[in-house]
Amino acid sequence: MDDSEVSVKPTSTLPPITGMDSRILAGRKFLDSYLSTNESGPLVLPPVPTQKHVDHYNEDDLKVNRKKDYDTKRIDNEAECAVYRALEHLKQKIIVIHGFTYSKDQWDMLLNNSEETGMGREGEHDFLVIVPNSINCTLICIEVKRPKSEKKFRSLYKEATRQANQCGQFLKALLAPFNGKLPFIELKFCAFPLTSRDEGMKSDIKEHNIDIPILWKDDIGPSLSENTTNSNVWRTTSDIEALIVGLWLENQGKRDMEGVNVIWDLIGKTIKQTNDQLKSQELYLKSENRSCNLKKVPKEYRAMFQNHLHGIEYLTQEQLNLLCQDDDDSFKQSYVLVNGCAGSGKTLIMYARILRLLHCMKDDEQILLLLPWWDAADVFMKMIEKFDQDISMKKMDLVGYLRKSKDQPDIIGSFTKQMRECTEKIVIFVRPNFILRDFISQDLLNTMHSIFLATLKNRKWHIFCDDFHSSFAHSMLQAPDNLDASADACTKEPLADFLLNLLSKNGHKDNDCLPQSLWISCDLMQTVQFSFWTRAYDQYQGTIDKIYGLFKKQQICRLSGNLRNAHGIALILSDLKEKFLELCGDNRKKIMEILPSQGSYHFIQGFTTKLYCVLENNMDKVKSIVTNELNLIDRSYQAAEISNMIAIIPVYHHFSVVNEKMSGARGDWSMDIQKMVEHIACGDKIRTFDKNLHFADYVKYANSMEFPCAVIVVDLSCSGVELSAQDMNRSLMNILSHIYVGISRAKVYCSIILICSDDEPNELYKEVHQVLLPHVKIIEDY
Repeated sequence: MDDSEVSVKPTSTLPPITGMDSRILAGRKFLDSYLSTNESGPLVLPPVPTQKHVDHYNEDDLKVNRKKDYDTKRIDNEAECAVYRALEHLKQKIIVIHGFTYSKDQWDMLLNNSEETGMGREGEHDFLVIVPNSINCTLICIEVKRPKSEKKFRSLYKEATRQANQCGQFLKALLAPFNGKLPFIELKFCAFPLTSRDEGMKSDIKEHNIDIPILWKDDIGPSLSENTTNSNVWRTTSDIEALIVGLWLENQGKRDMEGVNVIWDLIGKTIKQTNDQLKSQELYLKSENRSCNLKKVPKEYRAMFQNHLHGIEYLTQEQLNLLCQDDDDSFKQSYVLVNGCAGSGKTLIMYARILRLLHCMKDDEQILLLLPWWDAADVFMKMIEKFDQDISMKKMDLVGYLRKSKDQPDIIGSFTKQMRECTEKIVIFVRPNFILRDFISQDLLNTMHSIFLATLKNRKWHIFCDDFHSSFAHSMLQAPDNLDASADACTKEPLADFLLNLLSKNGHKDNDCLPQSLWISCDLMQTVQFSFWTRAYDQYQGTIDKIYGLFKKQQICRLSGNLRNAHGIALILSDLKEKFLELCGDNRKKIMEILPSQGSYHFIQGFTTKLYCVLENNMDKVKSIVTNELNLIDRSYQAAEISNMIAIIPVYHHFSVVNEKMSGARGDWSMDIQKMVEHIACGDKIRTFDKNLHFADYVKYANSMEFPCAVIVVDLSCSGVELSAQDMNRSLMNILSHIYVGISRAKVYCSIILICSDDEPNELYKEVHQVLLPHVKIIEDY
């Protein structure tokens, strides 16, 4: 039977769907609960695009037909995601349902096919948009298509028209009992979101063949905005919206839940599912990143990855190259400098190499792990304890030891004893950066550093250094021939230089002095800009040249592409890197040669990043925003049974880098934010927040950590400081790198609070705002 022949039962004889009142009640409770959360803009259900296709196959193992099917499904999914994001960014108060479905039984109950066996229709429509306004309700059905060639447009358009007409028939039947008391307008669209209008007009579609309007790539947002202009405020929920949302809740198995609990359940389970997909590298590869070409984890590693490394089944070829071993179980690349962007798997592969070594290393060999911060050491130790609780471990905070022991009469003897007693199978040194500080003399620093290096030389170590950016930087910024005791300076043989000399085996004729293996990993995006952090800019003009020469000379393995963060967050990181390169001027070409690719290698859809802009000095507003965000995350975590996984990351007063008077503002402001968060957590009973684990009071402490959700607080105020063009450039590079680190900690959900308390938004605020704008949803400008 043709669609046009399917008739709707007369209103007078139409039996309501069983439980229609309960559906309306469920929908009303949910919508009223959503309004109470003070969210602005569209209500989009579900809260992230539905992922319909997992694509982590090895192209070599697939038959041609199956590969084509995978490619088709993947690109179709990208087309739907494009429409989802366009709808999500509309300013109007509308309801968007991605994947509006109904069963054959529901169709039969409403339409007169119920007596005819097999005539009932099961429906799934890409998008149903509900536009409430003061007079009526507009219902917009959008069917999304992605033609493979110019000759496929017409057939796909006809299919979309048929599907949209079927959706219209169901909605008319569903809403017929209202009998005009609640009028609605029905609109239908066919969307080609990956095709421009000009390209489409060259296809087999002609204007006179169009029965329902077409949304092209260029005009999805404007066209939909034009059809939703009368919906700028939420009005009292009508039975039409309530019934449709109630039907959606029923088909999601959530009709009997309390309204507000549905919100937390939807968000929480989405966070958990997306986080698990990212952890296991269960990737939806982007079409332009097929070169990633994932491979199965080798047999000898599978049990280890399954049990201790998130159940990962596939690795990129770059990652696999770092795990290859010779017949004697030694790594083919035993001395390696790994240069990887945020989320590329540096720490993951380092962990895999360590676990593999624990299976095959000799009794007289030890593992030495050098980490920048204490939290990263705790995460590592928990993994080892789960792997084998009998493995002996020791950790030591070297900077903390110096500070604590500075007044001991025999600090040298005590430190020597500490180094000699490092006999455990795994030894972890935290903060191994020996820098001249106000509580220790240059001579004492050099002596203790020499003792430390002797420990590295006199054992059969497998040395691993993770997140080594700051050590590189401190090494680069020293002035060894003219040490200034009044300024921060490194020892004359910095640890970074010592380890890099080991990489090239410079000055070591006796192989007994060499470690069994050496791994150094860093994110060069966070290293290059250190030359701009110092106040003595001209003194360190050659820093970039030195880093460039170093990384061109040493044996480097790159880990490219972001595999950790949701697609939208990965795009923000990529744009932050591009802005950084733009600021590098004449150095851009050099830096691009040594920076790995930052782009997203996958298409896993997380939440759109939220952006709050506070344009005045009002910490009460900041507190209100943080409170709302923490409550939303906490309630969602409780619903999905996620715990202890929230990060609050303040990005400090950047102008301390060019203004001596503001050098203390960073710590004071960060402490104020921490006290505010503690007060919120206590007063609002935020159960999943632990200040000791998840408050990074300085953004660098977040290195090697990752969280499903993070809230980034950024102060961009100038406080009346006049900056030269050069200082503005340095400050912008500084803040971009810190925002880069903070955002990269959030895997699934991220919200950013930009604060500018100046009389007018300053240039720094405008630049940062412009970089973030294409990838965020502005919640409100205060």
